[in-house]
Amino acid sequence: MLQERNVTNAGEKIGLSQSATSHALSRSRQVFNDPLLVWSKKGSCDHDPLHIWLRELIAFQTQHL
Repeated sequence: MLQERNVTNAGEKIGLSQSATSHALSRSRQVFNDPLLVWSKKGSCDHDPLHIWLRELIAFQTQHL
């Protein structure tokens, strides 16, 4: 979801429906006791510097590997 920034697109990429992906995110939030991703009108947005760093790392790896 960090790459796609959209629940539907992220789910399709891994073979899950939007609903299943949303439920998986909800379970992950409970397990880690962390909001993980905060949603805005433009899609997901990162809620702290670590998530911003992870998104940038993923983008770098995608471009250079």
